[in-house]
Amino acid sequence: MESPLSSRTLGKGLSGSALKIIAVIAMTIDHAAWLLFPGFVAEPVPIIMHVIGRITAPVMMFFISEGYRYTRDRKKYLERLLIFAVISHIPYAMFSSFNFIPGIPTTSVIWPLAIGVLALMTDQGDIMPNIKPWQRTALIGIY
Repeated sequence: MESPLSSRTLGKGLSGSALKIIAVIAMTIDHAAWLLFPGFVAEPVPIIMHVIGRITAPVMMFFISEGYRYTRDRKKYLERLLIFAVISHIPYAMFSSFNFIPGIPTTSVIWPLAIGVLALMTDQGDIMPNIKPWQRTALIGIY
């Protein structure tokens, strides 16, 4: 079955597939910057490469929300994201030695994306449908 976004255009002119390609290219440029210029180098070329790479996260978040909207089984969607997050954490931890906070290891972007789906499920009542709106908001804030 074809993805709902693969043949549709988003707004004026960009298809879902084109947007995915842009995100992959931007992410590759960002990763190349980390490989070619390790650490935080304050030179124009690596900074420009990292700025280009920052396009990736909003595009991923958009597709996570679209996946949530169009999936038939939202719990399985979340389950698949969590399984992939667990599996990808091991190689990510093996190859990433950078910690934003000393002593606390970083992890891949898939965990926050899965938490985003969990927040959407909470907001829409897929999880705990009988709680009050203020409780729902508080729970999302905890995520």
